[in-house]
Amino acid sequence: MELPIKKNKILYGVALSLLLFASFECFWQIEDLNDLSIPILFFLIAVLSVWGLFFGKEGNTLLLNTSFCLFYYFFFSICPIIQFKNKTVFQYSAPIPNEMYRHAGGVLLLVLIGYLLVYKIGSRYLIKCIHKITVPKIERRLPLWFCYICTGLAILLYFYLLDFNWHLLLFRPYAIDLKANTNFGLIGYSLFNILKLVPFVVFLLYQWQSKVFTKHSVVLLLFLLVTCFPTALSRASIAIIYMPVLLILVPKIGEKYNYLVVYLIGVLMIFPISNSFRLWSEGVFYFAFESFNSGDFDAFQNFALLLEASIVTEGRQLLGSILFFVPETIWIDRPIGSGAMLAEQLGFKHTNIAMPFFGEGFVNFGYFGILLFLLIITFFNVILDTLFLEKRLTTFWKYIFYSFLGIEFILMRGDLWNSIKIISSFVLAYFVVMIFYYLITNLKAVSVSKNLIVKK
Repeated sequence: MELPIKKNKILYGVALSLLLFASFECFWQIEDLNDLSIPILFFLIAVLSVWGLFFGKEGNTLLLNTSFCLFYYFFFSICPIIQFKNKTVFQYSAPIPNEMYRHAGGVLLLVLIGYLLVYKIGSRYLIKCIHKITVPKIERRLPLWFCYICTGLAILLYFYLLDFNWHLLLFRPYAIDLKANTNFGLIGYSLFNILKLVPFVVFLLYQWQSKVFTKHSVVLLLFLLVTCFPTALSRASIAIIYMPVLLILVPKIGEKYNYLVVYLIGVLMIFPISNSFRLWSEGVFYFAFESFNSGDFDAFQNFALLLEASIVTEGRQLLGSILFFVPETIWIDRPIGSGAMLAEQLGFKHTNIAMPFFGEGFVNFGYFGILLFLLIITFFNVILDTLFLEKRLTTFWKYIFYSFLGIEFILMRGDLWNSIKIISSFVLAYFVVMIFYYLITNLKAVSVSKNLIVKK
């Protein structure tokens, strides 16, 4: 019998590399050798995060669990220890004390242990029960003519909302600039964020039903590039949109350990390069490799500061995130994002900061909120990962699974207010396609019925 380590030797090699890197960062050049509690704490988080990567069936890493574990590895292990050793403070006016690192790190370690236990037990239980449950296989088969009509109309409306500003098709503007360049104000900006994803939805659905890459696939992919050209997207959007596309174009990426390797390449190399295009439209281009000691990796510090300040809003922040679409003219004291709220309360100069998912749990319901949010994301991952591995996902949930491969990383970093907006755009784009398909096919059916009546 072939040993598992031989079958998954590359996965073991990647895991060993991650552990060696973590051990180097955690224990190299530590000033106070008499107090190793903090390095040991973050090394334990790294070890458990890497262990979680092996939860996939037969070494398969194409899972939401992979996004969760990699986020934990980088943002709650590697980044904090680097920032601890360099005494880095991003927005706070005073040094971050060691006790704050221990407190926040200890909470996150317990959360990770809880996640891994519930995920492992939940997956085993669900696999035993899944064959006793009938899961409807509703395949959304879109005719080719509909794919062209739907994407064509979406692109025309997309251009109109941008007031035919071709410059915005290639270069990424800041959100506030994009709102100023969109017809119909905030309503137009909201429609823009939905319509630009319609070619993405159509491309995925067409490929899943055709199962081969054809000349029509090329055309639909070009339509997608028109509305979602990589240099015009944020790093988050690139991951969410083009990871599923890459998995379709190169199916081998989704096999076993390949997905993990590609994900790591994206985090460490592709995303830093894509960030350079923010200033290219202004005549500036540079290779902006974002180190783990930069403000882009401030999630842990913000979580630690939140725990220290003990800010709990009894669910008000969650309500504000869910009702993000209600304008301030109607809801005058509408809550702002949790990251911005923390920044305002602590007197930061810069308020556009992250608030990790478990920080959102705390800011809403305290430590009970952390437990609640832990259970939500664990059960979500368990259900979708297990159904995906067992090939029991319906078309809609398959679309959600592939979209969340990137969304989960963004959701974990936060804040929730922004993440829910992104999730809503992707979900609404799917339903826009389905509703339009329902309407156009029913109109066609009515037209055929009338012709038959006239002939009779």
